Amino acid sequence: MVEVLKTFGGNISRSADHSGIDRRSLHRLLSKYHIDAHQVASDESE
Repeated sequence: MVEVLKTFGGNISRSADHSGIDRRSLHRLLSKYHIDAHQVASDESE
């Protein structure tokens, strides 16, 4: 999931659409595994 977020610059809506799940489900998964989409996006830009 982190790789998909990186691909879309941390954009949750686009990442969820690409993965075939809804945005709320992706938010739940990110929370469950303590993944911060904003952090993933900023890590990618470095």
